[in-house]
Amino acid sequence: MKKLHYAWMIVLVSGILMFGMSAQQMSQGVFLAEVASSLGVGMGTISLAYSSSTFFMLIMTPLAAKLYQKFPTKILACIAVIDQCVSLLMLSSANHIMVIVIGCILECFSISSFLNVVPSVLIKRWFKDRGQFAYNIILFISMLGGVIFTPVASRIIAASSWRIAYRSLAAYILIVELPVVIFLLKDDPSRLSLTAYEDPNAEQNNAVKNRPVMNADETAKGAWRSHHFYLVCLYSITITYASTMQNHLVKHLTNVGYSSMLGSTILTAGLVGGLAGRVLLSYLGEKFSIKTTNALYCGVGILAAAMLCGAANISGTLVVAMSFVFGMAVKVSTVQSTVLRYKVFGASEDYVGITANMSVCTNLITATSGTVFGMIYDFTGSYTGGFMLSIASFVVSIALVFITLRGE
Repeated sequence: MKKLHYAWMIVLVSGILMFGMSAQQMSQGVFLAEVASSLGVGMGTISLAYSSSTFFMLIMTPLAAKLYQKFPTKILACIAVIDQCVSLLMLSSANHIMVIVIGCILECFSISSFLNVVPSVLIKRWFKDRGQFAYNIILFISMLGGVIFTPVASRIIAASSWRIAYRSLAAYILIVELPVVIFLLKDDPSRLSLTAYEDPNAEQNNAVKNRPVMNADETAKGAWRSHHFYLVCLYSITITYASTMQNHLVKHLTNVGYSSMLGSTILTAGLVGGLAGRVLLSYLGEKFSIKTTNALYCGVGILAAAMLCGAANISGTLVVAMSFVFGMAVKVSTVQSTVLRYKVFGASEDYVGITANMSVCTNLITATSGTVFGMIYDFTGSYTGGFMLSIASFVVSIALVFITLRGE
């Protein structure tokens, strides 16, 4: 057997870093109602507080991209791990809504690092072939964070409090992720006297077909003048609104008569659905175009959202099934946002800079999505309007992909 290329160890390290961050981000649905009740605020207010980090990421993500281009990835990743731990500890000690805001703002660097910058930087340095496949593996590992921690957090909250749940996650990140970064993360292949991974069977496994072929000579500054830039940004916005409803699913289900524990179980089914969807995506991505796979996942998302909206009138078993399908749609569709960016601009040498600039356009809208769904509930007493917004966003997302890749 040929020696395994260290690039695949980098994939594992990147996945582990995203594991902890995804655990925090994806479990948010089981914390929102509990934290809101504990602090005596509404769903719109608590959603806005948790979204404060995204507002500050308008500045932080481009800054983080530049830092990772100039300074060692290992050092910056260590700082990001510690930053996330401090943020979780601050959230766990909050007795006022402003402490939640400060804690969320504090984690901006770690979010920008682990979800937006580190995987892209390392994949670009370590892979000449199969970069998209490697990124799918990273996202699969990251999904495990939400799938595993969400039910664990639900049980910790039920047995103790949401504060202990946050502290438990901080302990995991400090004990597991920090040593992984220190001992296993390598900035680039040259540190190990290697070159980037090249797949000897690229033609056979269709890697050539999936390589980006658009805007190969585009620069970060020039991208602002490209209509493709704004179409991809708009897709990121609509797909975010399509998927954010999942964070409010527990509150919706308890509002129509389900217990909070059963609601958390149903949310977990959605996260497992997202995990299964990403496995399926690895297969479909090799067989079908981005346009086809996006239309498929958005289509099942529309069906599931419509069914979950009427959860009070259907059986619990069907609700679990629809949550699984909805989770599959929203988690894979958000992956498609990354795939679409890579398809359109991945051939550019300035790809990291372009994606960092995109965050300026998309993070502001992303930050408002959770608040919008929370306010819909505060003003109407139900999430019917939220599901209608989610369905409409799925429909627009399908159209945007076909428009963006027209003639490709």
